[in-house]
Amino acid sequence: MKLRLAKVAAWLLVTALITITHDTAVARLELGSSTHGVLSDGSSDADLSGHPEKNALAGFVRIATNKKAVQAGAVESPNPVPPSSTVLVVAPHPDDETLAAGGLIQRVLGTRGTVRIVYVSNGDGYLEAVQAQMQGRPPSADDFQRYGRQRQAEAVEAQLELGVPPTWLTFLGFPDGGIRALWSEYWCSADPYVSPFTHQSRSDQNAHLLYRGVELERELTRLLSTWKPDIVVAPDPRDVHSDHCAVGLFVLQALRELRRRGTPALPKVWGYLVHFPGYPGDPGWKDATRHSGACGDKDGAATLSDTKWLQLELEEKQVRSKRSALTRYATQVQVMRPFLEQFARSEEWFSILEPKHWDLPRVIRKGRKTTKPAEGCSANQGMIGNFVCQRCDGRPNGQRLPLYSSRRLQAKPCRVRWRSPTHRLGKGVLCSWSIQRLTKSISRATAPV
Repeated sequence: MKLRLAKVAAWLLVTALITITHDTAVARLELGSSTHGVLSDGSSDADLSGHPEKNALAGFVRIATNKKAVQAGAVESPNPVPPSSTVLVVAPHPDDETLAAGGLIQRVLGTRGTVRIVYVSNGDGYLEAVQAQMQGRPPSADDFQRYGRQRQAEAVEAQLELGVPPTWLTFLGFPDGGIRALWSEYWCSADPYVSPFTHQSRSDQNAHLLYRGVELERELTRLLSTWKPDIVVAPDPRDVHSDHCAVGLFVLQALRELRRRGTPALPKVWGYLVHFPGYPGDPGWKDATRHSGACGDKDGAATLSDTKWLQLELEEKQVRSKRSALTRYATQVQVMRPFLEQFARSEEWFSILEPKHWDLPRVIRKGRKTTKPAEGCSANQGMIGNFVCQRCDGRPNGQRLPLYSSRRLQAKPCRVRWRSPTHRLGKGVLCSWSIQRLTKSISRATAPV
């Protein structure tokens, strides 16, 4: 009898200990975990990565964190893409759309949605990859152009693997490695940017598209107006790759233009990272984004610091299809297989770029300097260097956008009002501006657009 009572007491003690351990584990996991479809405020869950209790109590974690997210005011959305949605994915190069959103693309198609993909460049400026094909021979401009066509064909094959028909793909053909220059130096230059790789100054796919920033912004605005997507998926401006961050800025600029026109229903905007310290493997990357601005600069970090992140969990079948699609990029697998493979994982992350995030406090675009000082404000009036122009796309004067020149004003800043509303720079390029004030190292101006 005593032995039986002892066994019962021991069983009750073990049960109590298991219950206490279970409750403690769930409490810990409630504090640090994120789950499928929950918008995170960017906090890191690195403290519990690899925790032995995390897998054993996965079901409890999902319930507990969902409850916590709702209480904190976060958005719980197991299916963040409504059925029959139109999603526009903007990729700087062929393969970026699959790396960042291969699972999302499948999710949209699975709900009878439409996925349009825009490739800003053909990825034809990847010197190391082209050299790997040359077997010691120096590559020519024709070799880079051929390489770009090869990457286009790979993109078509990769998207067929995911279920996207070729008619939903658009190749703009802007210069690989030169998108940042279009934003910062060749916005409305009379002489367009010339690719150091292909030696071209206009798009192969669209001969009317010169390598100027205004041409890219205009084309993105046109595509947004034509397709009217429900969601735009584009590079997050905090990506440290120059093409990626610049494409993100161009997309936001196009959206601001639509807002200026009074477009009634603007799309949601999701940003993605491909090149960012620690991403995607190190959980600390989310915390790092709170202190980063556009193109890795600190400027704009405060505006973007409260960005929420959407975690999209993928099914095993979707991960396999994404991995298979990545293998279609044979030119990239040849030179960067480990980098590609780390994106074939069970989750994808997207920043929620709300309209308040579209207006960064500093416009990185500086403008293309003229070949001589602009008429009407010479050095003895306080200007050192040359004027810069912001826009020359034929829009009516009167509305103004911020512009930063790369020159410092000497002594007192000169305030100039042109006798005519525009100033001709040559070859039909029209720009106008007025200097407003002097800052520590940058002169801020505004230009009618």
